[in-house]
Order: sequence, then C-alpha cells, then structure tokens
Amino acid sequence: MKTKIRFIGLNALDSQNLEGLLNLYAREGWHFKTVIWKFIVFEYDPSRQRGYTVLIDYGRFRSKKKQAYRNELASHINYLETFDYHGVGRTRFFEILDRPQDVTHITDRELEHESNHDKRVMIFQSTMQDLLSMVLCWIIWFYGHALNSLIQPMIQSNAGLIIFVLFILILVYGIIKYVRVGYFAYKHIKQSEYTTPSSFTITHHTLNDALGLYFLLMLMAGVFSTIMLIMFNFSNAWIVFILSLIALFVSGVLLVVMVKNDAKIGEKIIFYLIPSIACIGLSVYGLLTTFQQSSRIHESSTQPIELRSTGLQLHALDELLETNTTCRVTRRESIVVEYIGVECDTMRVEIYASKQQRLNALVTFATTNHFYIENQTASQGMFANEFVHRINNIFILGDISTYDSLTELINEITNAHISQR
Repeated sequence: MKTKIRFIGLNALDSQNLEGLLNLYAREGWHFKTVIWKFIVFEYDPSRQRGYTVLIDYGRFRSKKKQAYRNELASHINYLETFDYHGVGRTRFFEILDRPQDVTHITDRELEHESNHDKRVMIFQSTMQDLLSMVLCWIIWFYGHALNSLIQPMIQSNAGLIIFVLFILILVYGIIKYVRVGYFAYKHIKQSEYTTPSSFTITHHTLNDALGLYFLLMLMAGVFSTIMLIMFNFSNAWIVFILSLIALFVSGVLLVVMVKNDAKIGEKIIFYLIPSIACIGLSVYGLLTTFQQSSRIHESSTQPIELRSTGLQLHALDELLETNTTCRVTRRESIVVEYIGVECDTMRVEIYASKQQRLNALVTFATTNHFYIENQTASQGMFANEFVHRINNIFILGDISTYDSLTELINEITNAHISQR
C-alpha cells in the first residue's frame, strides 16, 4: 500500500490545525497510519470513508489534576465509541480518533476554554516550556563551542559563507516561529476565545515544513556535537569528523522525506534534494580532510609562506616547517578571511587574517567564543589548552604548550604591522 509522510512540529495550540489537515488528506484518500517522531505517516486507501477528530489530552500536561483529566478524556472517548468513533493514534498532546466521514463532530472547545481557566494556563505553560527549551539549546550551542566549531570552517571559504548565511536565516526563522507561537499562547490565556495559529499551511506547505525540519535538525545536531565536545574535548580533526557524520545523517533524513513527501517535483529538488547533496558533499569533504595523510607541500619551495591579503611573508613559520618532518599546510580564502593552517606531529598553528576591520568581531567569536579580545595580547581560545593571539586584524591560534615556539612568528607579524604604520 502506498504511503507518504508529512513533517509537522505540533504545539499545544494545534488541535484544530491537525484535525483540518487529517480531514483534508482523508478526502483525497490518504488516511492516518501512525506518528513517528515529528512525522505523520499516511497510507492511501480511497475505499475508506472515514474522517478524523482530534481531542486535547490534558492529562499529558503538568497538573495536580492529571489523573482526573485522563479519566475525563477516557470517559469522553467511551461515549464517542457508541457513535462509531475509534482511537487510531496519539501525539504529544492529542488523541486522534477516526469517525464516519459524513458525521459532523460538534466541538465545545470555545465553551470549554471560556469556562476552564486552568486548561488555558496549562496550554500556555507548555508552550512557554517549548520556547525555553529552544533558548536553552541555543545557550548550550553558544557556550559549548559547537557554534564556533561550525563558524570556523564556514568563514574560510565563500561556499562556507553561503552556508553560514543560510544557517543564520534558518535560525531567524526558528526564533520568529517560536516567538509567534508564544504570542498566540499569551492571547490564548488572556482571552476567552480559542486562539489557534496557522503553524502549518494546509494547502501549500513545502517551504514551511522544510524550514521547520532544517531548524529542528540543526538544533539537534548542535546539542549533540556540543555534548561530544564537552565530554571528550576532541581535536579539530575529530570535530570535523563528528560534524561530517552529522551532515551524512541529515542528508539521509532529507532524502527519505523527499521520496515520501507529497510536494511537487520542483519543490522536492529545491528544498530536499539540493540540501541533501550539499550535506553529502560536506560530509565527504570532512571525512577526506580528517583521514588525509600529512604531507610537506612547502619542502621544495624557496619562497616563504605569505599572507596574500596583507603581503606579509612568514619566514618564522617556514622555519618551523623546516624543523618538522611531517606537516600539512592548508590554505583557504574567502571575502572575509585568509586562512593558513599548519598541523605537524608536535605543533598546530592556525592563522586567520580578517580582510575587513568591521568583521574582526566575527573572526574573534569564531576563534575565542567572545566578540572582543585585547589587541597585541594572548587570550584563551575555545578550549582550556588553546590560545589566541591577536595582532590587529590577524589572529594566531595554537596549543598553549607550543606558545613559546611560536614567539618568533608572533614577533615577526607584530614588527611587520609596526613598520607598516
């Protein structure tokens, strides 16, 4: 039997939205089958002449009357069963019942919410808890260095900057969405009417569904990677490896949704296939970068490494390369920064040269988790064993244990800036 799925992030105000959605699909021959996480699974059976009713289960909210609300709902369902209603599924807040399609279910939502202030309070509290959970997730992202670990590689290339801009847009979308739901929850508790937002559009939904799915996956990936970073304090290579696996998982989810979703072909390509291919590309690139063998690419070069954006020749860095037999030198450049990374058996150093003064705050945040550090001084990096030394618009990162060996490089860049004044 044919099936399809629909991503829906339900909140406690969505009972009318969900009921309208289920009945719309039922009239087209698609009937509710089950709920898997945030997805509703439909199966095609045009011979079934059934409709759907959605009841709020107040026993799932935090309340001293939890058991009384459950008994009340069970009694109501038993009564409806005498009219050929049957429970077919449940979500976080709702009980889903199928019923004869030609029956008009008379709801007393307005009367119920007008006369029962406690239930309105429970819905409001639940909505605020979801909003606070989202805020907590972003605080974990911010202070757990996962956000920095994402921004660092993104600003090193123009393609990464495009992903960074999309990342910010999805973040803004999520914030607006949660604030909007919070506003409706506030109206709901202050007014007697049963206020419900159109959190998903029934007729044209692809963009809203896709953005909601992106936001949720991004939030989960950030929390997971933050926990891994805090627990194991991974090196940069392992951070890239973990993020690559997360990107591979996200691409798999997007492909499954693309195949089973009922969006138009063009919408599937734009909102699911292209992002999935991008995630696969990022994952492959990250995995190849992680397991790439070290190589000394500057061994035969007679010219020292140069920061092209500033014209500085890094003789001291070249001398450090001469004293290490196996090193890998990486160069990347975007409209924001020029990046040089050196990884050796006994040393790691990264150099970020910000191309514009007003973007120093972004580079500072990406390297230190702060938006400002003192000039001509060393500060702690993202982790306890890491330092960041700022020289005007140039940021030098490395392990604290190797700081003394980089003194000559720091002095060379500092003197070069002084002579340019």
